[in-house]
Amino acid sequence: MTLSSDASVTNPYLAARHVHNERYFSLSKSIRNWQLMAGGLLLAVLALVYGLVSVTNRQQTTPYIVEVDAAGVAGAIRELRAETVQDPVVLSAVLKRWLTDIRTISSDTHLNDRQMNAAYHMCLSAAQQYLTAYYTENTLASLRQRGHIFPVNISVTPLSAQSWRLRWKDQTQGEDGLVRMEQEWEATLEIELILPRTKEERQFSPLGVWIRTLHWAEV
Repeated sequence: MTLSSDASVTNPYLAARHVHNERYFSLSKSIRNWQLMAGGLLLAVLALVYGLVSVTNRQQTTPYIVEVDAAGVAGAIRELRAETVQDPVVLSAVLKRWLTDIRTISSDTHLNDRQMNAAYHMCLSAAQQYLTAYYTENTLASLRQRGHIFPVNISVTPLSAQSWRLRWKDQTQGEDGLVRMEQEWEATLEIELILPRTKEERQFSPLGVWIRTLHWAEV
């Protein structure tokens, strides 16, 4: 028998080797794709973790400033952002609230102690030492014997970016609600703006306004 010259000859060994190579090349290519996918997912997870940690470490309390009229009705409400904390109007409101909490002596001892404790922890070391010395000499028990004491007519004047002067009257009321005595006081204090980083700091000063030094006296 004579074979024609144009007949194609197939080598079974080469064909099997070709199939073998194609199979394992396809597998290696799939593994490479899976490795790239896994690497991409790992990078995405790391990015999400970094973002979560960054957001968690930031201040999460969103305070609002509320403007009220003489009747106590809210006229305007807006979110208070970090750049507005240095506004003298905002600082004045914060200092008035702090003075009210630290100087009020009422019959509700539980509420009174909670407010004074919050105002105390709004102070830094030097101011805390001053308050400790003052209320050691003038104990709460002795002050309560005089009656209910409330600061009224509070005025706040900025002396510099950090220094402020507060003037007010301590009004002493009896059990019948009648005013027994009024005393004029003046305080000078220095503040420091430090954004809170812990849960406790956000609880005592969500705006990051802290009393650094303090001195008050009757005038």
